Amino acid sequence: AATATAASTDVRNALRALVARTARLPCFDLATFCRTLLCDLNGPVFQSAVDATLRERLVLCTVDSVCWACLYAVAPELGDAARACYQLRLELPPGELYPPGRYPQFLQDFRDVVCDVQHQGVQWLQECAWPYLNKGSPLFLQCLRKLLFQAEFDAYLQREDAPTDLERTAYSMLRTDVPVMEDTLTRLAVCGLVNFPLNPYDALGLMFEAVRRAAALHVRGVPALMVQRVELMEAVLKLSSFESPMAVPADFAKPKLARQDQYWLAWRTLLLLAAANPQIIGSKGWAWFPTLRALMEMCITGCFQQTSVSATAPPTDAPGEGSTGDSTASAAGSATAAGDDGGVEASSNTSLAPAAAAA
Repeated sequence: AATATAASTDVRNALRALVARTARLPCFDLATFCRTLLCDLNGPVFQSAVDATLRERLVLCTVDSVCWACLYAVAPELGDAARACYQLRLELPPGELYPPGRYPQFLQDFRDVVCDVQHQGVQWLQECAWPYLNKGSPLFLQCLRKLLFQAEFDAYLQREDAPTDLERTAYSMLRTDVPVMEDTLTRLAVCGLVNFPLNPYDALGLMFEAVRRAAALHVRGVPALMVQRVELMEAVLKLSSFESPMAVPADFAKPKLARQDQYWLAWRTLLLLAAANPQIIGSKGWAWFPTLRALMEMCITGCFQQTSVSATAPPTDAPGEGSTGDSTASAAGSATAAGDDGGVEASSNTSLAPAAAAA
């Protein structure tokens, strides 16, 4: 086992060195390189890998190569621009846009390429790679975290010698300042709701982290969180639902339940999406979901002590809070029991402030 582990480490180090040298070539094209790596798995290399463990290693090496390409494609001038923009963002007052010309176009172009690479990677895992993973394997979640740059630094550049300042800058930039595509969020939601090796709670956590860091860019005037599909709101709420393992009679209608921590994480995700997309997500969320409307009122007024939910009735064609899990009242334990719309109004007044302040 020790020999196999050492051999695997040697292969990873050699592969990382090869990707690093390739990424530093003047003619290197990050998008084309990653698109070529994320190919169909019906080729001879994957088909010849009969052992399931070897197939998993091939999937992981492909994901690692894509991440290394993004990291090593950060040139020194790109790293300097990213550090300057990050420092400027810390100095600017909350909500103030970047001054004209202080956010270089080449930096935004590179982040857009990385955003597209992440979308291709998530699509590749969802459509091609997951059948090659053992059922119940944590590798699917591990690969998603790596592609979205939500893993720790050692997951990418673990080695004996100390990493360079440029490597740390590249990792920090890709971890904190990358846009997210609407289709990427949709695919993450689908992976959590359908029969994939990813549970709904992990999918919601991945979505929230991607939305949160994209919103930090969006609020400074950089287009980073453009979402138009209202169906995504319902999918986010469904990710927080809780299915009771208790056996019940066939004629018994199960109440709608939600895990309390995931429930409020879903509302924080929707609040950020609504703030970045007020014309569609914001207006629909205001009309359809009283809880989201109360959170939006808190953020607009800056009053987090007590809230009074607007009395505007949702339209008849709206999905409604009861249909998506928003009709929720406080319950003991880690689950929250769903009730009617009036129950939500009553419990919202006592428990919305912490969620709005955290968002």
